[in-house]
Amino acid sequence: MVSSAAKAEHALAYGYDEVFVGDSFPEDVRRATGGRGVDLLLDPVGGDTLRRGLDALAVFGRLVSFGNASGAAPWQVGQPELYPEGRSVAGFSILALARSAPEALRSLTERAFGAVTDGIVKLPVTAEFPLSEAPAAHALMGGRTSTGKLLLRIAD
Repeated sequence: MVSSAAKAEHALAYGYDEVFVGDSFPEDVRRATGGRGVDLLLDPVGGDTLRRGLDALAVFGRLVSFGNASGAAPWQVGQPELYPEGRSVAGFSILALARSAPEALRSLTERAFGAVTDGIVKLPVTAEFPLSEAPAAHALMGGRTSTGKLLLRIAD
């Protein structure tokens, strides 16, 4: 799910099969999957997006929360939401993993960077900023209008 048609177009250009815009995400997912829902949903946003994501899960689907970009208060889910369709929710924090399981995080990070280096995953850089303009890059991200990756240059 993305917040604008421009972001959807960008995602489709980089290999996404389906991209949904707006708050009708659960209904759109069900329509695209013939009513089934998705097996896995990765949520970096939290808040209402996490709640809608739970509604988009298939029977025995799993939602993984790994951020709270929405800034919403922590959300709790329990038996009434999970038991009827065997759904599960998991979560993690990169910062917590860096403290509790640094070697596991290192291994995963090396695999992820390897996928980029080998060209398996493309990470398009759509804007570059000198380090002195980091606040502008942060404002662009916070404005939810950027697509792709933003790059801060430490030196030219």
